[in-house]
Amino acid sequence: MKDRLPQTVRLIEQDIYSPLPEDMVGKYDIVHVQMFLLCVKDNDPIPLIQKFIQLLKPGGYLHWAEVDPDANQTVKTVRSSSSTEATEELMEFLSKPREYKGFGWISQLESVLIQEGLAAVTVDRTPNAESYQGFWNTNFLMLGEEYSSLMLHGKPSAEVNQNATRLREATRRAAVEMQNGVAIHAELILA
Repeated sequence: MKDRLPQTVRLIEQDIYSPLPEDMVGKYDIVHVQMFLLCVKDNDPIPLIQKFIQLLKPGGYLHWAEVDPDANQTVKTVRSSSSTEATEELMEFLSKPREYKGFGWISQLESVLIQEGLAAVTVDRTPNAESYQGFWNTNFLMLGEEYSSLMLHGKPSAEVNQNATRLREATRRAAVEMQNGVAIHAELILA
């Protein structure tokens, strides 16, 4: 892949919670962030925002696109005979408040960005485009798998363990439904 990229593009692997390499600090006019939903620890995006700000040149722009699992979501199918049961179960599970869930930060993103010193902050909500449907379905399936794995960290209670298993099974069944024309329509947050 590297041989197909322009010479001005460089790919690096970086743990966002580790110190940034000096040659990256203050070097970028625009930093685009997308799908960091599960990277935010303890429902607190501030450490990530501070890292993104470090990357920016003075006057630079931060653009963040994130799906909001708590926002208006619908399940649709292109075939009336297709079952949507597992996909609806997946979406219901992801939208229920739970003790181990930390997505509330998304609805507060605008105020947190302002609090961290960014100016001219605007947040828009937009439905996902039909042309991106396969991408969105894949993202929600990955969210279900990753979320169920996160639930099992440490020593989960029997209830949490049972919910993680239920979520993982619903995610796998939803993948089959999606192959048969089922799609999740969700809002995208653009900040």
